[in-house]
Amino acid sequence: MTLGEFIRFKRFEKRITQSALAQKAQMRQYEICLLERYNYPIPSNSKLALIATEFGVNPDIFFLMAGKSPAKIQEWLLSDPD
Repeated sequence: MTLGEFIRFKRFEKRITQSALAQKAQMRQYEICLLERYNYPIPSNSKLALIATEFGVNPDIFFLMAGKSPAKIQEWLLSDPD
């Protein structure tokens, strides 16, 4: 699941419109639309944190999904324990 797909899933789950989410994240509605559909553009860390907070999700999850965590941490978190 991409970051955009996850945001769309959480937005539907919380019954929030793109416009309402955009306002809370200090973005424009079309940016939320592009993010959900094409995973582009990836917002800044501060905007990702606002979105995560709105959904009650740890912002680090969003940073990881956006590829904004250091590579070693991403590798460790996504590694197969077997």
